[in-house]
Amino acid sequence: MVIIFAKSLLLTISIISAGNLIWTKFFPYSFDKDTINKYLESAILGAIFISFISFIFNFFIPLDLKFNNILFLFPIIFFIFYKNNKKDLWKLIKLVFIISLISTLLLSYSNFYRPDAGWYHIPYTKLITDHKMIIGSVSLHWAFGTHSILQYLSAFMSNSLIGVTGILYVNSILPSIFFVFFIYNFFLEKKLILKIFLFLIISVFLIEMNRYSEYGNDNLGHLYFFYLVYIFLIQLINKTKISNLENSNKFFLVALFGFFIKTTQIFSIFIPLYFFFKKKLFKKIKFFPFLSIIVLLLWLAKNIFVSGCLIYPVQFTCVEKLSWYSSKSNSLISAKESSQFTELLQKGYFHKGESNIFDKENYLKNFNWLKNYFEKGFYKNITKKFDLFLVFIFLTLLLSLILSRNFKANLNNECKNNKLVFLLILNLVSLLIIILKIPDGRFFLGYLTYILFSIILYAFHLLRKLISKIMLYKSMNIMLIILSIIFTLKNFNRVINKSESVTAEVSLQPKFAKDEVKNLNVQINNNRELNFVIANSDNIYFSNKKYDCVYSASPCIANQKIFESIKIDEKYNYIILKVKN
Repeated sequence: MVIIFAKSLLLTISIISAGNLIWTKFFPYSFDKDTINKYLESAILGAIFISFISFIFNFFIPLDLKFNNILFLFPIIFFIFYKNNKKDLWKLIKLVFIISLISTLLLSYSNFYRPDAGWYHIPYTKLITDHKMIIGSVSLHWAFGTHSILQYLSAFMSNSLIGVTGILYVNSILPSIFFVFFIYNFFLEKKLILKIFLFLIISVFLIEMNRYSEYGNDNLGHLYFFYLVYIFLIQLINKTKISNLENSNKFFLVALFGFFIKTTQIFSIFIPLYFFFKKKLFKKIKFFPFLSIIVLLLWLAKNIFVSGCLIYPVQFTCVEKLSWYSSKSNSLISAKESSQFTELLQKGYFHKGESNIFDKENYLKNFNWLKNYFEKGFYKNITKKFDLFLVFIFLTLLLSLILSRNFKANLNNECKNNKLVFLLILNLVSLLIIILKIPDGRFFLGYLTYILFSIILYAFHLLRKLISKIMLYKSMNIMLIILSIIFTLKNFNRVINKSESVTAEVSLQPKFAKDEVKNLNVQINNNRELNFVIANSDNIYFSNKKYDCVYSASPCIANQKIFESIKIDEKYNYIILKVKN
C-alpha cells in the first residue's frame, strides 16, 4: 500500500501540474476561484491535456516507458515557475495527499474490471506502449475499434519510475479527484439547485462507483459528464460571472473528452453547442473552439487508421475502399456484425444453455427481444443502477421532513427553474436512443442520473412548504457522512481480507499455459519481424479469463483464425494489417 500511495502522489501532482501549466499559459484565462478549486480543476483538465498529448504522439512513436518520462517535466516546470505563497503550496500538498489516500484505498488489493480490461482495454494499452499506431489494428481484436482515450492516458502513466503498473492508476486517481471536487463544492455551495445536484452526484459515486474492480471506461465518462453539467448549471443560474471565452474552450474540451472515453457520451457535445449559440459566441472568431476542432479531427483520423471507420462500429461512418476494412458478413471486423453482436448481447440473445426461436435479424426487429429480455432478468442491468440510489434519496427526503417539523419551511420556488428544460430534453432523448439500442445501465448512467435529478427537484418543489432549507442541508450532510463511512469500511474490508488480487502486478500477467500459446514471427517486406502471441482460444467474441491477453507481449490475438484473415504490409514505416479477400 505504501508503494501504491507513493505512485499515486507522483502521478497526481503530475496531472495537476499539467493542467495548471497548459490551461493558464496557453488559454486567455487565469483561475479566479479559491486555491483548492483551482488545483482540482487543474487536475480534471490536466488529465484531458495529457490524454490528448499521448494519443497525438502515438501517431508517430510508441508510448514506451522511456518516452513517458516526460510526464515528470510538468511538475518540474510547475515548481520552477511557482509564484504562489507558502500557504497555497501547503494546500496543494494536503490536497494531493488526500487524493492519493483515496486512490490507494480504491486500488489496494483490487483487481481490474473483468472481462473487458483483460480482454481488450489492457491489451490495447500494451499495443500502443510497444508500437506506434498500427493501421488496421482492429483486425487483431474487433473491440480495439471501440477503445477509449483512457487507454492512451493509461499508457502514458507508465514510465521508468512508476513502472508498467502505472496503467492501472487512471481508474483510481481520476475518480478520487472528482470525488474530492464534488464533495468540496457541495459544502461550499449556497444555491439550492446546485447543492442538490452535487449531493446526487456524490451519492451516485459512493453507491455505484465504490469499487475499483467495477471501473471500466464507463464510470469516468459519466464523471466527466457530471462535471460538464455542473459547470453548465452554474452558467444557467448565473451563479458567477466567468468569461464566455474560458467556458467556450472548457465546455468543448470536456464534452469531446467524454465522447473520446465512450461513444455513448456523444450527446454531451450538444451542451457546449447550446452554450455556443445561446451566447452568440459564433459572431466573434476568438470564441471558436479551434483546439477542440483540431483534436476532434485528429481523433477521427486515428479512428479511420485503426478501424476504417470514423466512429466504430457505426457502419455508415466506415470507408469500404480501405484495404484494412471490410463490411462483409463473414469478416470479423465488420462494423455491422460487431454492432449487432453488442446489441444482441445486451438484449439477452446469447442466454447460457438456451437456443433462441428467432434468428439474429428477426430477434432485433419489432421488439421481439423484449419478452426474453424481461423473462431472463436482463432488465436488472438497468434497475440495479438506481434501486439503492432511490432508496437512499427516499430516506434523505424522509429525514428532512422529520427534521423540518418544528422549523419554518423556506424552499420557496428555488427548485423550479425553467432554464433547466434544455438539459432535461437532451438527457431524455439521449437515454431513449441508447436504451433502445443497448439497454444496459452502465452505458447511460449519466443521462439517467440527470433525469432523476429533475424528478427529485420537482418533488422538492411540491414539498417546498413542508421542508426547511436548513434541515434539508443538514439531512444531506448526515446521509453523506453515513454513505462515506460505508464506502470506507467496504474498501477497508477488501484490503484487510485481501479478497481480490494480492498485487496489481500479478493481475497484469496473462494466465497462459505453455501448451496454450505459441509465438509466430512474421517477416514484413523483408525489412523487420513482428512477433505475434497466439493464445489458441476457440472463442473470438466472448472473453475467457483463461485466454485473456492482458499485458502480455503484443500483438496478442485470440487464435490462428484471426491471423489467417489478415495480410501484413508496411508503408512509410507504418505496419498495415490488410483484410484478405
